Amino acid sequence: MKFTTWFKLPLLAVMLLALVPSGLGQAVYGSIFGTVTDTTGAVVPGANVTVTDVAKGTSVTIQSNSSGDFIADHLIPDSYDIKIEMAGFKTFETKGVLVSADTSRKVEAALQAGAAGETITVSADTVPQL
Repeated sequence: MKFTTWFKLPLLAVMLLALVPSGLGQAVYGSIFGTVTDTTGAVVPGANVTVTDVAKGTSVTIQSNSSGDFIADHLIPDSYDIKIEMAGFKTFETKGVLVSADTSRKVEAALQAGAAGETITVSADTVPQL
């Protein structure tokens, strides 16, 4: 049986497509995660965590779960400010958390007892992650 051009062209196309590198799996987003605790190390569920993109001014607010954990994912690489609030505790803030593509930054927040109007500010490190 002789292969005609009709069969050769589709076969050639399939072979060429097999050689093309796939773009699947390339991540363009990063995330910020952490655990909210009090100064004794007990977890704080239901704390409001606000993550603000410094350059754009947009923000997302999430709550810590029953284990005190939170995650803000699908963040565009940029610098972010984090504010954590809970009734009966001072507000926790950290500024300048750098998020890169395909990375996760961890933020540990130990809330101090006090009025919600009081704020504890923590400066983020400026060392880029490798």
